[in-house]
Amino acid sequence: MFASANQKAMDKAAAEIVIVPATRKDFAANSLVLIVPADIRFAPVSLNDLASANVKRVAYGDPASVPIGRYAQGALQEL
Repeated sequence: MFASANQKAMDKAAAEIVIVPATRKDFAANSLVLIVPADIRFAPVSLNDLASANVKRVAYGDPASVPIGRYAQGALQEL
């Protein structure tokens, strides 16, 4: 069994014929969410809100090591 959180890694495994293509299944998914402290005065509801002067810090997974970090980085760069 090979499970990856990264479609590119799965595509590479398929290209290198180390998996049986017919057995490839998506069994989980990621989505970006904003998490803020409960007592915050300004609660962003969209990525665009992160550009507000009220937002002092944004944290996300390391793009070099986790797929969700790359997704977050891409979304922030688009912003």
